[in-house]
Amino acid sequence: MRPEQKFHSKGYLEINQARFDHLESLGIYFKGAVILEVGAGIGDHTENLLNLGVARVIATDARKENLAILKEKFKEKDDITVLKLDIENPSDLPYHYDICYCYGLLYHLANPGKAIKEMAERCDLLLIESAVSFEYSKENDVNPCKENAAIPSHSPHGAACRPGRRWIFNELKKYFEFVYVPFTQPKNVYYPIFWSTSLNGVTWNQRLARAVFIGSRKEIDNPDLKEYVPISQDYFEKEKDHGNNSTE
Repeated sequence: MRPEQKFHSKGYLEINQARFDHLESLGIYFKGAVILEVGAGIGDHTENLLNLGVARVIATDARKENLAILKEKFKEKDDITVLKLDIENPSDLPYHYDICYCYGLLYHLANPGKAIKEMAERCDLLLIESAVSFEYSKENDVNPCKENAAIPSHSPHGAACRPGRRWIFNELKKYFEFVYVPFTQPKNVYYPIFWSTSLNGVTWNQRLARAVFIGSRKEIDNPDLKEYVPISQDYFEKEKDHGNNSTE
């Protein structure tokens, strides 16, 4: 399967639109930021980050076929640098970034704890969106699993995980004073708003459940960001007025 076929499928495009709409509601100040994008795929999120007014994006991926597409797509962009990076085994990534952006990658890793540590040590703010385990009994675990390495959006090594929400939250607390889970979820079928099986009619073991997390050195002034893992959430509605929040 060619990467474009996977990343530009109807489902992926719908998830990305929901992610982008939700991202703008989080109260993050992007203007002028230098961003390390980890797991950029073929650059769909990269383009959206530029639209938020960032100064530079370092777009990285571990797969050579994705890197080839990234380099061709952004070859005339002075504000985008494309680098090969396996975040579980970073070799020469010594720079500090304003923001690390890791959407849709963490659950494709065998060692997500190492990845969180590597990213946290290189940024002031870490944005993570990941598929997670929906089962309460697995909330505090990494939950290893296998993936098909031949699929462009899956783990290139075949080893992956479905970490619990509390596990991700607690890992972020090791490195950041402020850790948040948004009360709102991107409005898409892959984002639960009820995390109790008694409240949710969907069989989530048949669908990836996804969630968003933020680790920050500074407090973010946004009432939608909770410093705990909520059992129930709400969908973000784009027409809602969330004010002009920022991290500055």
